[in-house]
Order: sequence, then structure tokens, then C-alpha cells
Amino acid sequence: MVRHWLRAREGGWWWRLGINGFGAVLTGIVLAIVVYEKFADGAYLVVILVPVLVGMMLFISHQYQRSRASLAIRADLIVQPPHREERVIVPIHGLDRAVIQAINVARSIDDDVRAVHISDDEATWAGLRSDFERQVPGVPLVVVESPYRALSGPLLAYLDLLDSQWPPDVDRPITFVVIPEYVARSWWERLLYNQSAKRLRTALLGRPYTVIVNVPYRREDTDPPSRSP
Repeated sequence: MVRHWLRAREGGWWWRLGINGFGAVLTGIVLAIVVYEKFADGAYLVVILVPVLVGMMLFISHQYQRSRASLAIRADLIVQPPHREERVIVPIHGLDRAVIQAINVARSIDDDVRAVHISDDEATWAGLRSDFERQVPGVPLVVVESPYRALSGPLLAYLDLLDSQWPPDVDRPITFVVIPEYVARSWWERLLYNQSAKRLRTALLGRPYTVIVNVPYRREDTDPPSRSP
């Protein structure tokens, strides 16, 4: 409070400053007496814990201040609509209702939509490609072969490949990664589903020019709309 009144200097601040300063001095004297008399009986814990707690709170306050400073915008800034190109990537494990819903959401974001399937089995992805081209016309399916059944690494490598093919003198497009997610009803089902989606989100966080879109699918959701050929 002494620091507050020194900064504020509002009406009557000087006597408030005196009262708070006098209280701080008394508190310091009492603390010194207690530590001196009861140090061996446990007062040393106060001497250790109080500075640690104060240091932690100061650190947290500093982090909040840094975050506010990094998120602040100038008062004269006029926000204009973006002029970057956009593309949408939908990583899929197969073809089901959750995937169809995610693709429909991707289509609502931009026309440049492509599904990406990571596979180590040619027979599996060949059958998926046939079904996908028949049931989801207009959306290309890209198959990325991964001999180790990994998901995050091959997908990141594919996104890096797309970025490397973009002209260097043109702003890199915003990449939306639309992740299908099955919403489990019970707590034990949550342990079985969406583990790959969680790892993928973690790997994509912080990637430049990348926006992650989670599309949850619930059992009670309506069937995805069908398109006549």
C-alpha cells in the first residue's frame, strides 16, 4: 500500500501513506522478534516460505504483464479483412460420420479442401480411396505413407511440403487443419477415443500460419446430408 500511495498521490494520500508505513514498520518489528525468539521452533519455515511465495506471485504477475503487452493493440489500429490465401486440411482415419461432418465444416471455410490419410497398408488406403472418391466427390484424398503408423510427424511433414511449394515472394497461406473428434458419452469411453486427435493438436499448436479447428461429433447428431450424383 505504501507503493500504491506513492504512485497514486491522490487527495489525502500523505496521511494514508503514513498509516500504512507505520503499520509496515510495526509488522517488520514483530516479524523480527518472532523469528529471533522462535527460529529453532519452526519460525525458520516462515523465513523460507514467505519469500518463496512472494517470489512466485511476482513471477506470475510478471508473466501476466508480458502476456498483456504481447496481446495489446495500438489505439489507432484499424482492423482490415485478411488478404491471404487459405487452404483446409482434414486428417482422416477412414470414412465415417465424424469425418463427413468435419469435411462439411471444412467446405464452409474455403473451397480448397483436401483430406489427408496416413497409412502403412496399401490395401487399406486403396479401398478407402475408392470409397472416398465415390462418396465425397470434389474433395481430393491425399495418402501419406508412414511405415511406423505415426500420425503427427507425417502430417507435419506434408504441411511443410505444401509450404515449401508456395512461391517465396507471396505471403504464405493460412492452413486450417480441421480435426474430426468423436464425443464419447461416458468417462471410460473418453479414455479410448480421440487420443490421436489430442496428440495431433499438441503437435500443431504454435505452428506458424496454422489454425486448428476441432469438429466434435455426437451420437445424437443428425445424419450427414447426402448428395445426389
